[in-house]
Amino acid sequence: MSSFVIGIDVGGTNTDVAIVQGHKVVGWNKSSTTPNIIDGVIQSIEKSLKNTEENGHPNIRNEITRISIGTTHFINAVIKRTGLTKTTCIRLCGVSSQALPPFSDFPKDLKEKIDGECYLVNGGFEFDGRVITQIDEKEIIDVIKKIQQNGVKHVAISGIFSPMDDSQEKVVENLIKTHAPELTYTTSCSLGYLGLLERENATILNESLKELCRKTISGFRTALSDIGLKCPVFFTQNDGTLISEQQTLDFPVFTFSSGATNSMRGAVHLSSLKNAIIVDIGGTSTDVGVLVNGFPREASTRVKVAGVNTNFRMPDVRSIGLGGGSIVNQNKDGIVAVGPGSVEYRLKEEALIFGGKTLVATDIAVASGLSKGIGDETKVSHLPKDLTEKAVDVIQKAVEKAVDSVKLSKEDYAVVLVGGGSILIDVNKPFAGASQIIKPPFYQVANAVGAALSQVSGTFDKLIEMNDDQNTRQTILQQAKDYAIEQAVQNGAIRSTCAILDIQEINMTYVALPRKRLTVKAVGDLQDVSTETNVEGTQIGSGDVRFESNDDAKESKKSNEKSETELQQTTDENQPRTSPQTTIVEDYKPHVNEQGEWELSLYDVECLALGAGVLGCGGGGSPYLGKMELLRCIEDGFTPRIIHPESFKEGYAFCTAYMGAPEILYERLPNKNELSNVLLIQQKMLDLGFNAGQSLEEIKDIASKNHLNIDSMFDGKCHTITDTVEASKELPKAILSAEIGGMNSLGPLCVGARLGAPVIDCDGMGRAFPQLQHYGPFICGSPAYPAVLCDNHGRSVCLVHAESATDLENFFRSEVVKSGCAAAVSISCFDGEKVRTQMCQHTLTQAWSIGDVILRARKAHCDVTQAILNECNGILIAKGKISDVSRQTKDGFTKGRILIEGVDKHKGQNVIVEFQNEYLIARNELTNQKLASTPDLISLVESDTGQPIQSSEVRYGVRVSVLLLPAPPLMTSSQALEFVGPKAFGYDDIVYEKAGEYKLYDSLAKPV
Repeated sequence: MSSFVIGIDVGGTNTDVAIVQGHKVVGWNKSSTTPNIIDGVIQSIEKSLKNTEENGHPNIRNEITRISIGTTHFINAVIKRTGLTKTTCIRLCGVSSQALPPFSDFPKDLKEKIDGECYLVNGGFEFDGRVITQIDEKEIIDVIKKIQQNGVKHVAISGIFSPMDDSQEKVVENLIKTHAPELTYTTSCSLGYLGLLERENATILNESLKELCRKTISGFRTALSDIGLKCPVFFTQNDGTLISEQQTLDFPVFTFSSGATNSMRGAVHLSSLKNAIIVDIGGTSTDVGVLVNGFPREASTRVKVAGVNTNFRMPDVRSIGLGGGSIVNQNKDGIVAVGPGSVEYRLKEEALIFGGKTLVATDIAVASGLSKGIGDETKVSHLPKDLTEKAVDVIQKAVEKAVDSVKLSKEDYAVVLVGGGSILIDVNKPFAGASQIIKPPFYQVANAVGAALSQVSGTFDKLIEMNDDQNTRQTILQQAKDYAIEQAVQNGAIRSTCAILDIQEINMTYVALPRKRLTVKAVGDLQDVSTETNVEGTQIGSGDVRFESNDDAKESKKSNEKSETELQQTTDENQPRTSPQTTIVEDYKPHVNEQGEWELSLYDVECLALGAGVLGCGGGGSPYLGKMELLRCIEDGFTPRIIHPESFKEGYAFCTAYMGAPEILYERLPNKNELSNVLLIQQKMLDLGFNAGQSLEEIKDIASKNHLNIDSMFDGKCHTITDTVEASKELPKAILSAEIGGMNSLGPLCVGARLGAPVIDCDGMGRAFPQLQHYGPFICGSPAYPAVLCDNHGRSVCLVHAESATDLENFFRSEVVKSGCAAAVSISCFDGEKVRTQMCQHTLTQAWSIGDVILRARKAHCDVTQAILNECNGILIAKGKISDVSRQTKDGFTKGRILIEGVDKHKGQNVIVEFQNEYLIARNELTNQKLASTPDLISLVESDTGQPIQSSEVRYGVRVSVLLLPAPPLMTSSQALEFVGPKAFGYDDIVYEKAGEYKLYDSLAKPV
């Protein structure tokens, strides 16, 4: 006979309990969540046990082998800023990442609550395993002593590229054990996934929750023991699998988003389907997700937890404002609307069937005969049949539309209804897009069933070298699979039940190396433990267990509801860090000082980051890091300034940018000096007499006069100075952005502010392009020298002559690899005339304007996509969901294609977008007809929010709008088309045609 398992899901409104034997539910209960969550859980368990005893299992208390709990308790603590402890962060980074120290991405109030100081110490690795700087054990011991002196008990340890090599974090861990065993700690390598800032944020949050977690689990254990349950307790985590008590004590953040996952996993067991669309209808909202091989499809987007960006993986769920408590209205024309307004947890007070005065969706279900035994049917018998029929139809169409939005193909899917609100759907009525409608038994507590029957997992996630040789590839894949399975077994899985659930390969862009991020996940059934096992062997500490008082019930209820909306997967990287500082003012205008300089505010930065993402055409790197650095720059008291191109009349302006793989910079982070060093060395080159357009002989004469040696590189196509060139004491007159798209649009603003130099309102591409020869001035004939490259170690390369921009590109690309695949560059110098004739004008103003309309459209709940198009004279090519993505890396660039399957008005109009880091071509899938081509801007944005989507972030199922924006005239001339037209990228069959009239903005800065 199979053992019994209790599954529990603690939500904001209800606590659900299911007792399961094998795959059979033998007892269950649904009750309101109590302010003290443990009281509510115990009450629900007792009712479920009694229900099970009455169903023929009198000895059930002695036959429970485990309890699995899903809870929002810990995410609520972060949202409410309660129960958190001060945490110190030690970052192993050496000379890197200085620009964005720990807590840079935290809202101010949360930072004040848990910031227990941070220390940036020696250590860290490059992507290829080279050490950035050697770890210094004496330095670490000194830091540990300071932590003890400060009275902080919790430490977060993070290291650059620690998911690839955890040895340095382990050194710190061992030193803490030796010199301060009273401290608790979390290592970032144990949380996995590349992306230092987000991984570090998760590490800090995790450590700040440990004390609350210890008290909570201690309370659970005591309460369960009091009712005679001494079996092991497990918790459900974000990906739908289980972790033990001890793992939960170590990693409370893994439990943040288990609710939606539990519902979908419960639907798997109740319906016996491995692949289906799950519709979970609750009291306030409906969540729709896709099951793939029995697990929820993961979202491809960044996850914000209470305002903090993290690297958590969450299920890809589409939510709509429809539930049992949704308010029903009918206007004078007879049109019926259901939701999104809701009575929320006040259903039993507000609904007509319970004696209230508000017509809600549950009333409609009872009045139309879809549900029996709920409330008093006589209280809705007066409702007109026309009203109830229209409301039922509106509800079904809303759910049908949500289901269609998550489908990845035209085929009909099985649709499984779960959640108490499933009574709103007539399962006997035809349902568009569904091959069958299933409302399984115990649908009301599917989330608790999902918790009870969850499996355990193991993951391999590393950056590896993997070429196209199939034998090598298969060997590496098998090793990764074996590792993932072994991790699952170590986590308690039965080896014979383990299977590989998911394999993902993500190419590293902009680097001529066969590097990929390989992720493999394995899952298996959990080995049940005998009820006689000594579960008290888990060291969970002691101390009083403190919970909310009854006086806090109202606030707790609000916070629990809030948690369900705040913890959403979102690509909105550019949400304000702190709301008061970035509030949209209706009549807001950027500040322009008496000198005509546009001085940036925090709101301006938000706008620029969003607009730069749109103009980046999928490339240039995400503006997220640049935005964070620029916000910090302003907080440090610096003022980024933008000037009108007409105001730059004397001297030379320098262009600067990051070159290399954006993925590297996300992990290594800027060190604050690369861009300033490269500009000051470029200024020194100018001081020494090197200038654009000089002949090689003239350059050699200048070098000789300054006692500098020149060396020939790349078969004589490039020449560099072999001596060290010191930084100039003179500051640049002005700075230029190489491209307006992506992170390189914001970096110049930050370094300009710190150096006291303005940035000119223009750029060299009007978008992002992958290579230096695509730079406007080089297309116009300006020499591609002098040029300087600097890395995070202070290494510099000074190029004094290059035969062509392509030669500069090839030479610098090889040097970037030596610098760990990311470095800063400054390319040539430009006087005022070239700035005004060889650059795309007023593009920072353009980026700001796009970001401004996005933020305002979001606030007004308008069509964000249409707002962008109206602003830019753009065209909507398609609106749909990504149903296929293929990528291959060649010569350091990621090339591929994206298939977007049209939805709504675009249904049946499938579009293929081809890219080489940036989106270059759009075609009709059926006819192969060109819909758009470079140099016009093709941009993918999230349909609902207008959030730009990078080509490296594109994944199956993302709902996007494909926008076509006209390119600036500089990039559409016959001369420019030779470099940036379709033929330049190998599309010989495509003839470029302008998309429309380019909108030239008046600069927000004033000419002087």
